[in-house]
Parts: sequence; C-alpha cells; structure tokens
Amino acid sequence: MNPAVAALIILLLIVILYVSEIIPLAVTSVGGCVAMSIFGIASFGDAFSGFSSNVVFLIGGMMVVGMALFETGAAGAIGNRIASVASSEKRVLLLIMVVAGILSGFLNNSSTTAMFIPIVMGIVLSSKGKFSSKRLLLPLAFAANAGGMLTLVGSTPTIIVQGILTQSDYAPLGFFEFALIGIPVFLLVIIYMMVVGYKMTGTLADAPQSGPGAWAG
Repeated sequence: MNPAVAALIILLLIVILYVSEIIPLAVTSVGGCVAMSIFGIASFGDAFSGFSSNVVFLIGGMMVVGMALFETGAAGAIGNRIASVASSEKRVLLLIMVVAGILSGFLNNSSTTAMFIPIVMGIVLSSKGKFSSKRLLLPLAFAANAGGMLTLVGSTPTIIVQGILTQSDYAPLGFFEFALIGIPVFLLVIIYMMVVGYKMTGTLADAPQSGPGAWAG
C-alpha cells in the first residue's frame, strides 16, 4: 500500500477513535504511533520522538501544578473567596474571568478551565438558585482561553511553536512576548462578556429546557 494512503487511513481511524472515545485517548495516541511505525510510514524513533520533546514535559509539569492546587484545597479556597466577596452574579462573573484568565497565563488555559469548572459549580449550588451556571461557565472558558495568550506557557500551541523554533536554531520567544497581543485581547473579552455576552447567556439561561441538561441552569 502507498505510504501516503496508509498514513491518511491511520489518521482517519485516529480521528474516529478520538471522537468516539471507544478506547482511552492515550491508547489511541500510542497506537497511532505504533501503526505509523509498523506500516513503514515513519521509523520507530521518529514516530515516538515527540514523547521526548521538552514540550511534553512542560505541559505535564503545568498539569501537575494545576492538580496540586486542586488537591491541596487551594482551588477550593479561591472559589470560596470569590463567593464570599461577590454579592451579585455579575461581580462573581468578573472575578471568575479575571482570576481564571491570569492563572491561565501560568498554568495553561485548558488545565485552568478544568480546575475552575467544579469551583464555579460549587458557587452556583451554594447560591441556591441565585446564580446560573450558564452565565458563568461559558465566560470562564473564553476568559481562560484569552488568558492563555498572556505568557509563553499559557497555551499548548505556543509551547509547540517555541519547541520548533529552538529545534530550527531560531531565537526563542520571550516569556511575556505574547502579552503585547494577549493583554488587549483579554481585556476585550472581559468587557464583551460583561456587557454583550452576559445578556446573551442570560437569554439562554432563562429559556425553558427539558431533558438531562435542564438541571444545569
């Protein structure tokens, strides 16, 4: 079989397995590398060379830091503090976006979002119907994503680009180099979600629902 065709077939199967999650994602990833090696598309060393990249260890380290904050109770303390100082839903929303965005710049945006979801849900449940999860979770995701642009380690793609630059003997990026664009974007996201986004998510939260997702509001 033509190596190009075999590579496309393997890639298609990997995408299907990623979407369906029939088997664990980690097994799918390693299995894809093994398949590429078995069918002669890439050598064994090339297929698994990414696992020795500095990017992998850096992302793993950030995930450890994020989990440490959660396991030690620091994440819960942040949530309790936000809930205690915020008297209105809009104030809670602002604090969540600011804190999550800043932490995303140093802990990776995906990890921060995952860490804040149980915090936000805890705030919503403790409010006894005063706050809506729909008004808080979506802005959280946007703020964390924008906050990842504040530093070099805030987003996985920027770390990958840094690895490619250093491997190609180009000058590496500075730690806060992305902040020149990231800070304005982060501020614009906060302003938009506080003004326009809050009204739009409020419309979704007030709409009647039925089915398993009805409890989330």
